[in-house]
Amino acid sequence: MNNTLPDINPMVNPMTGKTTEQSSIVLTQRVIKKNRVLGWLAAVYHPVFNTFRIGYSKVKYSAGDIYNPKLGKQIAIQRAIEVDRNVKIPNSFQEEYELFFKRAKNYYKQVAS
Repeated sequence: MNNTLPDINPMVNPMTGKTTEQSSIVLTQRVIKKNRVLGWLAAVYHPVFNTFRIGYSKVKYSAGDIYNPKLGKQIAIQRAIEVDRNVKIPNSFQEEYELFFKRAKNYYKQVAS
């Protein structure tokens, strides 16, 4: 697991490049297993609602995908912005997702206070 400091930026929609109306804080993490990058997890905090949502991106090597860190991160952030609370995280991400969820919960608790 990547234990580096989180990325903290004002929320910019990665697809349009425009700043969202509600300022948000983004936390991201690569998902790596057996020295292979599987994708990204991203949490977006929405201060107006005092909550955060998690999105993901997954590299599908079997379909010919090539790992692109910038695009993967953008997709994960976009999904976190637009996520439905019932989003299904891939089974291969479950262990990392649970740890990331706890990390985000603790991090955003500090941000909100």
